[in-house]
Amino acid sequence: MFKKIVRGSLRGLRRMRTAGITLAVAAAAVALLALTSEGRHKGIGTYDSGKAQAFVESLQVGQRQPSGESREIGGRTWYRVAEQTGTALWLEPARGQIALENTRTGAIWLGNPGEEELAEANAKGIWATNLLSPILFRYLDEGQSNEKVTNTVDQEAKVEWVALDRGVGVLYSMDKLGFSFYVEYTVEQGELVVRLPEEGVREKGTKRLVSLELLPFFGASPNGPEGYLFVPDGPGGLIRFNRTYSSQLSSYAFPVYGYDPAVWTVGAYENRTDIAFPVFGLNRGTDSYIAVIERGAANTSILAAPAGINTAFNEVHTRITLRNYYYQPIGLGDGNWKNVYQEQLAPVEVQIRYLLTDEDKSDYVGMAQQYRRYLMTHEQVPTLREKNGAGYGQGSPPLMLNLVMSAAEPTPTGEKLVVATTFKDAAGIADVLAKAGIRNLNVSLTGWNNGGFPGRLPDRFPVEQQLGGESGLRQLREQLATMGIPLSLNDAPFYATDKRANGFSVRSEAIKNINGTTVAWSQGGDWYGDADIPDFYFLTPSAALKKWQRTLTALKRLGIEGVHVQTYSHGFGDYRADSYTTRAASLGALQDMLDEASTQLGSAQTVAAAYSVGHAEYLSGMALDSNYDLIVDEQIPFFPIAIHGLATYSSNPGNLRRNPTVEFLRDIEYGAVPTFMAMAGDTRDMARTTFASIFSGQFSLIQDQIVEQYEAYQTASADVWAGFIEGHRQVAAGVYETVYEGGRKIWVNYNSQPYEADGIVVDGLNFKVVEEGRA
Repeated sequence: MFKKIVRGSLRGLRRMRTAGITLAVAAAAVALLALTSEGRHKGIGTYDSGKAQAFVESLQVGQRQPSGESREIGGRTWYRVAEQTGTALWLEPARGQIALENTRTGAIWLGNPGEEELAEANAKGIWATNLLSPILFRYLDEGQSNEKVTNTVDQEAKVEWVALDRGVGVLYSMDKLGFSFYVEYTVEQGELVVRLPEEGVREKGTKRLVSLELLPFFGASPNGPEGYLFVPDGPGGLIRFNRTYSSQLSSYAFPVYGYDPAVWTVGAYENRTDIAFPVFGLNRGTDSYIAVIERGAANTSILAAPAGINTAFNEVHTRITLRNYYYQPIGLGDGNWKNVYQEQLAPVEVQIRYLLTDEDKSDYVGMAQQYRRYLMTHEQVPTLREKNGAGYGQGSPPLMLNLVMSAAEPTPTGEKLVVATTFKDAAGIADVLAKAGIRNLNVSLTGWNNGGFPGRLPDRFPVEQQLGGESGLRQLREQLATMGIPLSLNDAPFYATDKRANGFSVRSEAIKNINGTTVAWSQGGDWYGDADIPDFYFLTPSAALKKWQRTLTALKRLGIEGVHVQTYSHGFGDYRADSYTTRAASLGALQDMLDEASTQLGSAQTVAAAYSVGHAEYLSGMALDSNYDLIVDEQIPFFPIAIHGLATYSSNPGNLRRNPTVEFLRDIEYGAVPTFMAMAGDTRDMARTTFASIFSGQFSLIQDQIVEQYEAYQTASADVWAGFIEGHRQVAAGVYETVYEGGRKIWVNYNSQPYEADGIVVDGLNFKVVEEGRA
């Protein structure tokens, strides 16, 4: 009963892409299926106020003067508290400010603007003291719901510190409000590490913390020199200095990995590409830095504002959520909701690493390469060639072909199976492409399981008999093996349906929303009309992992060589009172699944995001387009530059592009491998299934398109598709250059007219390899 009430009011409010499948999902994919008897949920977490109090009391902090070298920086007296590998950390103890010095170049990165810059900025009101504070925070007065914004300077914070190995720990105490924050600043391998322990946030009294912002003005620069802020919008975005911005323009402020499906908020309605990698940065001409949120990323947002929006400074930083703000149901009818703040404080450990770039590598390419080095050194991500052998990547790029096999169609009396491709059909399609000259084909299957997609998830077996059953799947695998074509199966380990006897219990295995209700979402959309669409639930990470082990065992028995793990979102929390799980834990469970799949089957594939790098060789759904926010001046291939050579990746399937020519050229410019989503049957037969949005997927009709485009990808990326991207620049308006290790250069022309320079002509809406380089 409740299912139909919710479905009628919320269906189709947002569309998301999951591993190439476009789904219409309800209100940020959260449909509340049943109100529980728990009443208002407190939003449980792992925070323990008693432990936080004990932790703060155990700190050996004081207000004594540091004993190290002192100097005047920015009009204040600073003390050197650590130095390592060409980097020195300085502390200004009166306000607890920090500064980072590149001792090789003499460049200083102040945590807050210097006195001369502040005098020129002539800031007024709260922004004048914000600029002096190493921490900004928001809180609520007792019984109030309007957030107040303040800082450690206005609140006359007592600043105490303690020496640490390679740095300093600083305690900022605001006794009048009942808040304190303990932050550690250390230098590791020449990099600044800023850590806020979970117990480092203390809240006493009746006022309630909402969020805090660490080092909001680290490296903040006034207009004058050329430079830019880097934000992780889509593949990457720049907000340039010295532009005139309207005072009505909003700052860039979006959550890392998007909104949590288990925290139903107003912002969750935004139809945008979520942030997929937790990195931001700032370039001020000859030097720059990037900052990587190493821990707690799923609880942070990235904020950026050019000079003239908030202050006279260009600044970028993080905001840490300490209390969620969400919708709470108060009745059964539509619209019976209210906005509430989470009752219990819910901080998590947050750690941010600031990495300075080399002086001759300070542009966005150098910043992306710095992130690549971070992934290789700190996350131990091997290159594709290190993992697969020195000769890996020579020759043609892979073509990732996802075949839709079958799906469930709702009917008045239940569901019926719609078969799009049999195992015999799949073998025939692969044979056609191989004979057409595609020498590096990878095939994956969606809807191979019992009942098609979604079928009876999490119960997948037996293999759907109408496709050919287990024997047909084995035969397909053997046929592909003779052609040297690897076979993977697409699987959705966090999804579950409410079918009977499918090994899933809504009561014990479905995650709970922050307001205490069970979380599910509808795959419904306009094409379904009034049909009763089956809903998905999210499996708790622990339940999903247990079932995943059994799935891998079965796939290994079938001889399957790889699996593509489909995920709905960038992780989710589980607010069960008896088994609270953080969003980060669900991402950790996904990583465990990928690692197990690689170990047991040989290959793992999944969604393109930072947490997937190093756990999967192929990443699908890479965002190669921005969200077109007015605040962002320029789109750049930061994430593609960083991970090219560590993983292969693709964007939208070639037959499902909204702007076919531009998206194809973007693939070439950003180093993506080709991908297509096809089926043997007529796509119109899928009109009332999950795959209704695939309007041009019938293989016989797109066969020539696949072959023709693959030849273009081969021209651009043969021999370099597994190597590093070493350069990228704008050659002219609408013309961009990508440079690979070895020297291959490609120009991509997005203009309708030909572009000519240096004796080279690139046709309109086309690309050209202008220098082959060496293999």
